Amino acid sequence: MGEIIYRLTNYTWNHPSNLNHPTLSNLVGGMINPVAAINRYAFNKKIPFSNQSLTPVSLVLYAGTNHPADKLLKGMKGMGPTMIFEMQYGELFDLNKSHFKPF
Repeated sequence: MGEIIYRLTNYTWNHPSNLNHPTLSNLVGGMINPVAAINRYAFNKKIPFSNQSLTPVSLVLYAGTNHPADKLLKGMKGMGPTMIFEMQYGELFDLNKSHFKPF
């Protein structure tokens, strides 16, 4: 979990597309990693920009209700609200992976 949180915080604070809205990116990065936010503002210890800062991240959130076969099986359990969160880190179909290193 630590590496994932670090990478998401690094992406939020250092990716060039997020620099258009610095207040929002600082807030979101602080919500993802509050300890890094405290170190960033109290002790001026920032996460340095690196090649991993440029790695694309795709976030998807699905919300809705789950009604599996409710017309067929009246007593089926598991019906109700559902939420799914997906995150893709990196380019899956990028043929030039010489610039990408996982760690």
